This record gives sequence, C-alpha cells and structure tokens, in this order.
Amino acid sequence: MPEKILTLLPFATLKNPTTGHYLVEDRIIEIVDSNTSTGQHLSPISRKNTQALLIAATTFDRSFFPNFQSLPYAENEIASISKLYSRPNILLGPIATKKNFIGRLRGKSILHFSGHSVFNAQHPELSYFVLAPSHDPADTGLLLLREINPKDVRTLRLVVLSACQSLGPKNTRIGGISGLARIFLAAGADAVIGSLRDVPDRASAQFSRAFHYEYLATGKVGTSLQAAQIKMLNSPDESIANPASWGAYEAIVAANTNI
Repeated sequence: MPEKILTLLPFATLKNPTTGHYLVEDRIIEIVDSNTSTGQHLSPISRKNTQALLIAATTFDRSFFPNFQSLPYAENEIASISKLYSRPNILLGPIATKKNFIGRLRGKSILHFSGHSVFNAQHPELSYFVLAPSHDPADTGLLLLREINPKDVRTLRLVVLSACQSLGPKNTRIGGISGLARIFLAAGADAVIGSLRDVPDRASAQFSRAFHYEYLATGKVGTSLQAAQIKMLNSPDESIANPASWGAYEAIVAANTNI
C-alpha cells in the first residue's frame, strides 16, 4: 500500500520512456491494503449469481449541501450498468434514501455508488455519504459510516465508488480510502474501485460500464480495471482518451485476495 504522497500518484499513467507505453498497457495494477481482512469470497462471479445494488444519489438537500453540484450523468451511468446484471436492485434520485441504502445492503455482492460524500480525515468514522432526505424532517440524507453495520456488508465482493476522488484525501464527491473504503474491506470485501481525482461524469459513466462488463466476464478486478482503462485510452474521442478521464482509477484489494 503506498503511503503519504505516493497515495496520490496515478500509477496507470506512468509512461515508459523507451516504449512510450503507459504502465497500464503493460501491467495489471492493484493496490494491496494489508491493514484489512483477507477477502473471503472464492466462488466464481457470474451474471446469475450476482446480487447488485446500484445507487445514483442525484437528489440531496441543497440547503444543507449548497456547494455540491448536480450529477447529470449519474442516473444514466446506473441505467447502463443495470443492463449487465440479472435483476439488480436500483436506487435513483429521491428513492436513494438513508433507510433504503442501509436496508438493501444485506446479501448483496456488488455495490456501485454514484454520488456525493465527504471524508473526515481527522475522524474517518464521521465520513458520510450524501443521500436523498426522507419525509422525516430530521433526516438530512446524511449517512455516517459508523451507521453502517459491518454485518450488512460482509457479503460484498466488490464496491465501486464512482467518480470524484473516492480514494484521495480531499472532501469532494467521494473521498478517502481510510474512511469510505476501509469499512467495506474490513468487513470482507475483495476490492474497492475508486478515483484519486475528479473525473468528468461522462467519462465516469463510460469507465463504469466498461469495467463492470469486463468484471462479469472475468471475475478479475485488476484485469477488468486494466481493460476498461485501455479501452478508454484507445477511444477515438480525445476527451475520453485523455489520461484525465481514465488514469485516476485504482483498485484497492484485500490482502491475499485472488482477484
């Protein structure tokens, strides 16, 4: 596991001065988090045996979170991914409430979250996801990590925290592996996919579909990440081929996980 400033280095975009290749073109890149429990899932992944929870948290209390931007591509991202899974559980917009998030986690093997969150570096347990408020006046839509019961996420094999800085240290759409990813890895998830930097919503949607497609075909997180990044690198659309659109994604895997 990289430490300090190296945690911000997008290894996939390192370039070989001799061949001109990006590192991701020649190597499968995974970051091993040795501080979490070993991944516990051995059965092969398949479309039929995979229970996916797909969330686009596009509705939130703007009076409580005035600085958060709209997420115009998030629901399209989830709609595109949902076609790959058999009977996925989907939470969109106003349905993506705290109660529904917690209530539908149990028994799932895949969690894909597209939305805002805030990482608290000093107190990771106070980091939170931003969801839709319910009809309860006391519910702001804020879901603290400490409110998630580890027993409810122990069946998860893969967690994808989509788009902005899900593995970085800043407070943005998603932030901080030591808070947001650690609870899932510690509970037994095999891997968490996230981004070190802000990624445009359109690029995030393309990456997410490409990654999930490869993951269902191979069951290998690192291989799927590499394939999705190379596909974007080779896109005729220059904005998608730009390393800023694909280079910040990383796979954090539990120690001794064969994925």
